[in-house]
Amino acid sequence: MVKGFKLLFVLTLVSGFISFSNGNEGSVVNAAIDATNADAYYSSLYDSNGNIKYTGDELLDELNKLISSDTTNKSYDYLDTIYETSDIDPNNSNNVILYYTGESRAYNFSGFSGTINREHVWPQSHFGASQNKETSPYSDAHHVRPCDSSLNSSRGNSYFDELTNGSTDKYGNMWSGGIFYPSEAYRGDAARICFYVAARYTNLSFTDNASTGNTGQNLQMGNLSALLKWNEEYKVSASEIRRNNAVAKIQNNRNPFIDHPEFAEYIWGDGSFDGGDNEVAYTVVFKSMGGSEVASQEVKENGYIVKPNDPTKDGYTFGGWYLDSACTMPYDFSNKVTNSVTLYAKWILNSTEDFNELDIYLTAEKQGFANGNEVTKISSDPVTLTFSKGKGSVTPKYYSSGDAVRLYGGNTLTVSSTKPMKSITLSFGSSDGSNQITVNNGSFLTPLWSASNEETTSVTFSISGTSGNRRVQKISIEFVETKADVDLSDVNIYTALSFSYSIYGVENQTPSYSFDNFSMRYKVDIDKDVFESIDAVSYGALINYKENNPSYNDMMVEEFNNIYTQDNQYEDINISSEQIIKNESTCTLSAEFTNISNADLEKEIVTAFYIKTEDKVYFTGAKTYSVSSLVDEYLEKYQSELTEEEIEFLTILDSSIN
Repeated sequence: MVKGFKLLFVLTLVSGFISFSNGNEGSVVNAAIDATNADAYYSSLYDSNGNIKYTGDELLDELNKLISSDTTNKSYDYLDTIYETSDIDPNNSNNVILYYTGESRAYNFSGFSGTINREHVWPQSHFGASQNKETSPYSDAHHVRPCDSSLNSSRGNSYFDELTNGSTDKYGNMWSGGIFYPSEAYRGDAARICFYVAARYTNLSFTDNASTGNTGQNLQMGNLSALLKWNEEYKVSASEIRRNNAVAKIQNNRNPFIDHPEFAEYIWGDGSFDGGDNEVAYTVVFKSMGGSEVASQEVKENGYIVKPNDPTKDGYTFGGWYLDSACTMPYDFSNKVTNSVTLYAKWILNSTEDFNELDIYLTAEKQGFANGNEVTKISSDPVTLTFSKGKGSVTPKYYSSGDAVRLYGGNTLTVSSTKPMKSITLSFGSSDGSNQITVNNGSFLTPLWSASNEETTSVTFSISGTSGNRRVQKISIEFVETKADVDLSDVNIYTALSFSYSIYGVENQTPSYSFDNFSMRYKVDIDKDVFESIDAVSYGALINYKENNPSYNDMMVEEFNNIYTQDNQYEDINISSEQIIKNESTCTLSAEFTNISNADLEKEIVTAFYIKTEDKVYFTGAKTYSVSSLVDEYLEKYQSELTEEEIEFLTILDSSIN
């Protein structure tokens, strides 16, 4: 043992590295600085008093060393994996946030296709696409962003600058004559990406003159004055910071101009920087999915979406706002906004409405379709569309213009519904292919499919061949007409009494009466439109004494036959169609219960009319009367309308019964 030995470590800072030196042995172990620690990452650029040590080209050189050393280069295809953390929608892990628009769109993270591709913010033609792709801006995740393919095409290789006129989109982007003017939410962001590219790749530079040409591999980007202005005017957003941190974990370098936007002024500007005061505003788009239009909103970062008035749609009830078109992820309006948001209306079909047709525009359902999936389902109550790869070599995908689903040879489209379908009409794009389409049931004469029966709830369309495609833009469905269920329970039954009598007596003496042959007469007046809406096969009235506990409720024909035709306690009075009296607004049915015995005059009789269809029987409300109660009612309710002779006669009848 060596007594008095001490182990001494000295910590010193070296540009970009931390060195640990063992005071006894003098050995040195170097470790690269952690790019995920933003404060420590730039420590070599400042003196002990916290002042920046470099400006101009010197600062540019030092930044280049910092962001180029120990950087982990990734392939162009690996961008998909990076986007799973850097560009994922924090509200929907199946979606990415698209550059320039902030729109959340479904993406499968296994290869770009269809409506999403990669946007080189510093265009390829301005950095030399022939360079090694893994060590050039071509595959740098700080630079390359997921973007709507159509907008990417519109931007092309244009310089950035401000415009007052040009082509526009709903997000506020404008382009014209080789200039692209991004929406407010992306002006500062685009500027800081361009500054990063110029600092990271030393063969590139800026121009402030668009007339120098923005075509060809001129290794320049512009316009510098606009980029410096945007960098100062628009504060760094929370989404920029979040993305910078995510990419740093993978590439092991940072975008210094997000962490220190003032660096751009120190290098390319006049050295002054006031920090910017324009907050990022994000666009909120409400897709009403066929309902009444809802205006979009501009929401400041970390602000809240103002919940709009509910839209309306004939035959439907509004069911809330959702983050996906399949309406599985409801939006919480208490969430702060950190990116642009697209919300979709959910509609619930009103079962009481006469709903016989439905148009599904695939453009409107665009966000619910994920290119690359072997099976994709889109729902529009009561219909579900299932797109499948089937026997094809290519999966169904959205056409690049976003207005149709492209079905390739071997692919299938299944249309299923909870309501029986009568016909389906497929609408195709203008440059549709010529592949034949076959169906698994019914008949198909392009573009119309017709059901072979009224119970069809599913049909599959198959695309022939192994090549070629068909572009389906709209699917129009006609359902089997279903009539609203009939309710006759509130139809009133009118009752009358019929009987015969004999008079006995001697002249000048009070006569005596004998009553017999009692009958109860019934009739109902049914609204003519209701009556004619029922496909009736027969009509009738059921009569029974109350003491037998009769019951009259709508039921299926089979149940009706089991109950009433086998129970001789019921009297079933058939009513022929010739006996029905049709007036301008009503149809009148009549029935008579005859030969009520004298012993049964005080028994209560329960009566109801019915209309029988092929499969169901509809009952009116029941009426309960006895001969005795009917006489009492006449004497009580209608006495003022009766003659003295009629009153006397009914009084004698009443005393005779009782």
